[in-house]
Amino acid sequence: MRYIIYIVWLVILTQGCSSETAELDISDNYPPVLLTKETSYIAGDNITLRFKANQNTRGVLVVKNALGSSLIEPVVKDGILEFQIPASYSQIAGLSHWEFVTAKENPISGNLQIAPNTEKTTLIESYLGPRSIIAGNIDYSMFIIVPTDMFDNTFTNGTEVIVKHQFEDTISQNIIEIENLVAWTKIGASEKAGRLLVTASCNTTDSKELTSLVYPSNAIDFTISSKRDHQY
Repeated sequence: MRYIIYIVWLVILTQGCSSETAELDISDNYPPVLLTKETSYIAGDNITLRFKANQNTRGVLVVKNALGSSLIEPVVKDGILEFQIPASYSQIAGLSHWEFVTAKENPISGNLQIAPNTEKTTLIESYLGPRSIIAGNIDYSMFIIVPTDMFDNTFTNGTEVIVKHQFEDTISQNIIEIENLVAWTKIGASEKAGRLLVTASCNTTDSKELTSLVYPSNAIDFTISSKRDHQY
């Protein structure tokens, strides 16, 4: 009788251990899961992709954008794989593609949309030419403005740029929009010779002041008449 009881307890213990081991195997073999839900960022943001994976998962993150691609090793914190996106990617506006690659599981992939940083310093490059024009209503100088953020990302289409130009005491102002990376406008010549001053501003940042010289127009034919009140 004593041996029978011993055998029964041995079977129970064996079944219990087998069941616990089976549950452990199931929980340790789930596929990686992306925990980071955010997909839109601003250039310069701190971007970290976090994955939940079992302890045996070994993988890398492949990041690609218009400038190239890189492999990123994870940092493991409390069973969570964290991938820190390098500044060379997080500071570049546009679309970045990532792919989490492991030796066993199917790859997980996604995209990051990074917008130009319009909240911090705005930089402006401006060009004016030709710098010598002729007075009248025909000639003009073309003014080109390229606003960028602090990471040299050009702004999106539709961003407003204020253009001011001054001739003598007359100041004119108009608003143009960025299209295909640049904003541009024509600055028409005045009817008088003199100096034409041009500047632009975007997001409270002013460009340097540029000058176009207005020269007298070409001479045209004219007639002179005279009349004498007496013969001497």
